[in-house]
Amino acid sequence: MQRALLYSRHTMGIGHLVRSVAIAEAMARSFDVLMAWGGEPVEGMAKPRGAEMVELGDWSGEGTRRANRLLELARAWKPELIVTEMYPFGRKSFDGEVRPVLEWAKARTEAPVVAASVRDILIARRDQEEFERRVCAVTGKYYDVVLVHGDERYVRLERTFSRAGELGCEVRYTGYVRRERAARPVAERKPEPRIVVSNGGGKCAAGHDLLKAAVSAAGLLAQKLPHRFEVYTGPLAPAGLEESLRAMAGGGRVEVSRYTPELCEAMRGAALSISMGGYNTVLDVLAAQAPALIYPEVGNGDNEQKARAALLEEMGAVRVLGEADLAPARMAEAILKAVEKRPASVAIDLDGAAKTARLLEEMVGERAAVAGGRR
Repeated sequence: MQRALLYSRHTMGIGHLVRSVAIAEAMARSFDVLMAWGGEPVEGMAKPRGAEMVELGDWSGEGTRRANRLLELARAWKPELIVTEMYPFGRKSFDGEVRPVLEWAKARTEAPVVAASVRDILIARRDQEEFERRVCAVTGKYYDVVLVHGDERYVRLERTFSRAGELGCEVRYTGYVRRERAARPVAERKPEPRIVVSNGGGKCAAGHDLLKAAVSAAGLLAQKLPHRFEVYTGPLAPAGLEESLRAMAGGGRVEVSRYTPELCEAMRGAALSISMGGYNTVLDVLAAQAPALIYPEVGNGDNEQKARAALLEEMGAVRVLGEADLAPARMAEAILKAVEKRPASVAIDLDGAAKTARLLEEMVGERAAVAGGRR
């Protein structure tokens, strides 16, 4: 099979890593995949089936070593396809790590297909005009395609990147990316409602506030609503958060765990999901068809989660919480209302991983056919 090199780096949460693992796993059906990744280690995170994973290492330090390691991998692997997750739409600091590989690829006699992998909604920036100019310069010089992992019927790249028409390469929409898992029988529901509370990767301070609000509300609901709360703090949550939440629960029907890679299965059949509004969590909510309360992260002026949650609220799929809703009494009231209402069915494309793999396979095949015709 032809070879693919996928670069992925996560910094704050694990959303980029989760999406990259799903894509690598889907690509492994058509390519020999080498996934070069980095970031804080995630305990319990499953590796992509069929793909090789290599950690670039030293993520807290200076990037020259990482850049050299990535270039060494590319030279040894000699891929027909290079995929950079989030770059060049992500942090500018990634440039020093990725640019040498792009230069190497461009200089090859038979250059590989180069693709950028980005989510549906990008983060707004203070230097938005300069940022877009810089991205267009990079994509126009090195890239063949930008893969947008969203459903263009609802959100187009232009919504958060005004120069989408000036990228100098193709823009293709893949649908939303979820990791495909083998079907499992739905566990028999217990007599009392089961409410799942989660905080994604676990680093987000706003998510900690959400978990505390939900646990506090659980105590208020003990007499009104027989319930069992399943609380997941996240694999990157600070030490002590789990014990703090257990102490707040006071022996009530609250179970606190650090992480589950099967969050969607936990949501399936639950009376309610309470969560942040990250890309992967929202897709789990939609796939599980669970009633949901979403509290979007808006720190540092980032409206990515808020925009996605607002769109789904308009479609009747979720209800969005604001900061005032974190007061225990208001949270309890929101929970009572939410468990009584089923979410609207949303026709949204969740086949993004498989579609990404098929599209890339076609592009690499076309490139090979053209190269073969020149010989």
